[in-house]
Amino acid sequence: MAMRSDPHLAPRAANRRRLSPLDFPDRALSVQPDRLAVVWQGRHWTYADFGGIVARLAAFLTTQGVGPGDVVSVMLPNRPEMLAAHDAVPMLGAVLNTVNTRLDADMVGYILTHSVSRLILGDLATAEAARAAALAAGVPVFILDTAHGPDLLHGVATLPDDLMGRVTDEWQAIALNYTCGTTGRPKGVVYHHRGACLNALGNVLTPGLTGQSVYLWVLPMFHCSGWCHTWAVTAAGGLHVCLDTASATLPGEAKAQLLSRRGSRHATASDVAVLIADSEPVPLDGTSPGEISLRGNTLMAGYYRDAPVTEAAFAGGVYHTGDIAVRHPNGETEIRDRSKDVIISGGENISSLEVEHALHCHPAALLAARVAAPDAKRGEVPCAFVELKPGQNVKPDGLRDLERIAFNLIKIEGNPRQDQLGNVACWGGDAGYQGGANTQGPPPPPREKHTPPPKVVG
Repeated sequence: MAMRSDPHLAPRAANRRRLSPLDFPDRALSVQPDRLAVVWQGRHWTYADFGGIVARLAAFLTTQGVGPGDVVSVMLPNRPEMLAAHDAVPMLGAVLNTVNTRLDADMVGYILTHSVSRLILGDLATAEAARAAALAAGVPVFILDTAHGPDLLHGVATLPDDLMGRVTDEWQAIALNYTCGTTGRPKGVVYHHRGACLNALGNVLTPGLTGQSVYLWVLPMFHCSGWCHTWAVTAAGGLHVCLDTASATLPGEAKAQLLSRRGSRHATASDVAVLIADSEPVPLDGTSPGEISLRGNTLMAGYYRDAPVTEAAFAGGVYHTGDIAVRHPNGETEIRDRSKDVIISGGENISSLEVEHALHCHPAALLAARVAAPDAKRGEVPCAFVELKPGQNVKPDGLRDLERIAFNLIKIEGNPRQDQLGNVACWGGDAGYQGGANTQGPPPPPREKHTPPPKVVG
């Protein structure tokens, strides 16, 4: 008889526990309660203090009727309450929905409606969009730092003896994160306790996080739960330094290129492959493109309320990321584009990332984005939008220079023809919108903000 079939060797309550990142704050509170845990705006909290924030948030959500299976939306920058939500919400058996703070009210309203959210928590920085979205979706909204908002940094509350008391299954949903919706309505990505736990541990092992580690929160916590570092730093007993806002500093060219090629799996991830036509691995030549396909324990459960898209994403026994990449001779993976972003102009593929990279190399360019524009002859052509640095003013010949820098990337001998150049529009600098040689007019104005007086709390 095989050992695995022996009845007395079957899993039992004493030797099998559900995997969940909630074990990490539980350990931190019992082993290192006096260790510094969180710093924000000149204030600091130990792990015991941080446990108090978690307890107060859980108590507040309970008064609002939040229970197992409910979705709680949080639209906050990187601050202690946002970090605490990653423990307090799943501790109730509920599902955390962190909302991108850069979205407008229309998109946030869609997320609240699609997720069937019970409530949304914001602060003064996100109040305008959160209130308007909540009103449209019929969802209660609570704003921190206001007279009617909850004070989660002060007061008395008690954590339960077992933070995982309402986690009945490690496959239970812990988070519902929405995609950015650049090609359509956002999709809700359901993440489970098991995957969050294993991914967090991988994040501890790969960079070597310890109790002496200080993690500077430049990455938004709303982005895939901070790639699970919200739980990983706590697992290591490290220090979370929260930044409400952060200005990105671009590294040097050589460093940026090196970092772009460091695509390899961490200790708890499983198979990572770059495949041609869903089957054959690409050669390690640094030039042959394929799609990144994944398989392992840290993947999502699927897309919320969208079975067909979920099945398509997992077709063939792997997860299809939609990222186009190459493999280098040393085994590193470098992402070159998104499959949906590649422009097929007259039968030729044009990489959006390559065009944008070339535009960013221009001394006058601050930010650049490339999209596809319909074209009667070639099907579609590149259309680039460039925001200029302060003090810059690009003349018409400079616009042509920008065009040629970008669209010489089309792999055709000689200079690109006029019909391959597409459009370049520039704005910013000294003169506001500055037009472009082939543009059809200025970029569309920003969507008007709709902020009717809410009939909600906060």
